[in-house]
This record gives sequence, structure tokens and C-alpha cells, in this order.
Amino acid sequence: MRAVRGEIGRLRLGFTVIAFYGDLPEAVRLFRSRFPDVTVELVEMNSPQLEAALMANEIDLGILHPPLAAAELTVHPLRPLPLVLALPSSHRLAARSVVKVADLAEEPFLIAPRAIGPSIYDRIIALFDREGINPNIVQEVSPMTTLTGLVAAGAGLGLVTAGIATVVRPGVVFRPVRPTPPSLPVAAAWHGPRLSHVGQRFLEVVAACDPR
Repeated sequence: MRAVRGEIGRLRLGFTVIAFYGDLPEAVRLFRSRFPDVTVELVEMNSPQLEAALMANEIDLGILHPPLAAAELTVHPLRPLPLVLALPSSHRLAARSVVKVADLAEEPFLIAPRAIGPSIYDRIIALFDREGINPNIVQEVSPMTTLTGLVAAGAGLGLVTAGIATVVRPGVVFRPVRPTPPSLPVAAAWHGPRLSHVGQRFLEVVAACDPR
């Protein structure tokens, strides 16, 4: 009976680095405290790798970034992550409370590879295009935590999630951008139409952590 209620068993949970800078750590902590008889196995991958792991039944649940390529996966949308600009604290734009996209013309720009997130990549490029700007992409880099390190080193500027911006990084400041950049979509995904009982209990905890 406890297994049917999702109170005992195993949850193999995959996630992206970016997703772990949101509500996910608190959700995992709460889930473990409420369901101590469920073994939680955590693995970090990028979204394409998580899709492959779900299709191979190597993990039970993935927290990743749509859209997904595999039609066999069920997708449950979660709260999207807003993006802000990371720039060196010594940069001329760091003195501004808000940075305009037009201010980024000719600035060296860092962005995640399109192969990892084609949708968000295209939407960021479209943001520049609407302002009549061809972004000066000097390097493609992943994950966003590495991007902030390159910003600190003076390699360029780039968009990161607001969750990453809450972590103090010497030499880096974060500013909102106008027009507002696209948010990074987040979703839970699993293989097949039905999620395990343990997985269902975990998603209930995730929903409870969502401030919406």
C-alpha cells in the first residue's frame, strides 16, 4: 500500500545545472524529509542528455528545458526562469540599473550553444534582431555557471537565469534588460504516459514550492 501511495521506493531524478538554481533543491530537501523511505538518486546532465536518459529508462524523471525532440516523453510544464544580464562589475554599463538591448550593440556576447537549447537560442537572437542588432557572439559556452565565470574574466557579457544571479560572484553584476528577454522554459518529463507513484509525489512537492 505504501508503494502505491509513493511513500517507498526509488526516484532517479535527472536535472540541468540551471534547474538546480531554482526551486529544485528545496523540493528535493522537502521530499526527502517527507518520504524518508524513498531513495533519491540525483544526476546532472544537459537537456539532450536527459532526453536520452529518459528514453533509455536510465532515470525516472527529468527536470529540463523544452521543447523536447522525443514524442514518447510526457512533458509537465514548470515555472519558467527569467533571464538577466551578467556583465563585469568594471564594465561601463554596470552603473546602469537597467540595460537596454540596444546598449549591447558591438559588445562581446556569450551564449549557450544552439545544439543544447535551440529554442531559447533562437528567441535570444530574435530579441536582438527586433532591436536591429546583430549580436557579436564571441563564444558559445555551457553551462550558465561557466558563463558567469567567463564574464568575471572579462570575456564578454551574457544572459543567465535570475536564480544564478542570486549567487554572489566577485567581479560580476547582474542587471535587468529591456525589452525583457525571453524566459527559459522548465518542465518535468518522463517516459510514457504514466509517471510512477513516487514521481507523482515528487511533482506534488515541486508544485508546493512554486510561489505562483
